[in-house]
Amino acid sequence: MKTFLLLLIVLTASVAAHAESAPTSSASAPGKLWATDLAAFINQNPRGHWIVGVCAQPALSAAEAESFARANAADQIIPLIDQSVRRVVPASLIRQQVIIALNNDGWIADRIVQSDDRPYGTIWRESILLDGSPRKLDELSRRIQLLARREQGRRAAMLGGGSVLFILVFVTYLLLNWLTRGYLRLRLAMILIAIMAIGMALIAGLTHLV
Repeated sequence: MKTFLLLLIVLTASVAAHAESAPTSSASAPGKLWATDLAAFINQNPRGHWIVGVCAQPALSAAEAESFARANAADQIIPLIDQSVRRVVPASLIRQQVIIALNNDGWIADRIVQSDDRPYGTIWRESILLDGSPRKLDELSRRIQLLARREQGRRAAMLGGGSVLFILVFVTYLLLNWLTRGYLRLRLAMILIAIMAIGMALIAGLTHLV
């Protein structure tokens, strides 16, 4: 009986000790210097041009946490884009290209993903370390500028092609309306409007291919 009580006491003490030492949350504390002390990390790695993007709000999935971290990183990168590019290129296009670059161009040097189990679900957070070197920024600026020029050319081509098509359709309408003495005015208008719509769709498709 005494042996049984002794074993029970030892077992209870062991369980209690394990419960005290076990973390109360599944979140792991960041163990990387750039996440805990960016200034110290920069001092140790002076050749890099480091940017840290963080998930500033709770996310309900790892993918959402990653998206928040990338958006935060993009907010820090956009002001570093060449000012001459930012003056003439729409902000929406710049942000779109920055996000694409973060996904594909090797900007992310390291990351930390954390999860925290709560009674109502798991909360996710993510931090990403970016290598924002001048070379990468220059490449990104040139790419954005090139895309902006292409977009301007496409719009100019659509405007020019649409104007020529409108003139041709309008002149055709006047000629056919004169030949039919106005009897088919409504039908002609409907047909030519349909031709105009089809023509504009074709022009838009061709300009996207260029």
